Amino acid sequence: MLSVLSHSLKAGFRPDQPRGQDGRWTGGAGQIVRSQIEKTGNARIDAKTELLVDVVKEAISISGDVRVPAYGVRLHAATARLIRNLDIPGIGRHGVEQSFSLGDSVGYGLEGSVRTDVVLRDGRTSSAPILAVWDFKTGNARLTPARVREIREGLGVGSDVPVIEIHVRRGVAVKSHAATTKISVFADIHWF
Repeated sequence: MLSVLSHSLKAGFRPDQPRGQDGRWTGGAGQIVRSQIEKTGNARIDAKTELLVDVVKEAISISGDVRVPAYGVRLHAATARLIRNLDIPGIGRHGVEQSFSLGDSVGYGLEGSVRTDVVLRDGRTSSAPILAVWDFKTGNARLTPARVREIREGLGVGSDVPVIEIHVRRGVAVKSHAATTKISVFADIHWF
């Protein structure tokens, strides 16, 4: 008995750690309980939104414990890495985590620039027209009308280009007297 217990402790086994439907440990990230996706009416954009929501779900599963302070940063990094690896048509490797100023792409994080999470273009070049922009939010953070205007101004696009928020909300649900972390993923479209 003692050797089994010491082996379990050495392997990092925690009996209170949540398990997924397949019985595997979920790493404390909990479970994804709901996805709500608003539609733009543009099949190409809507398909990319659904794909990006799936990527965010995958990033959630590999980002670890949602209770740590830097969870949003880790989720953004994991999501960006997964999207770049997919090399999605219209987004590619360069349409992820870009900065813009006065409609031009600039060095990421340049002072005074507007940073985006994902930009979809009507082609693979930086001169191709922008079709949509996605912004990932976690916790209580939300896109405001002012931020949507700032994104559009920085990218040099009009109100015909949707700015789509993919929001990951964390919370604690109590079921059968056991607290479990639940994660909801929403995709909201902002046309302000």
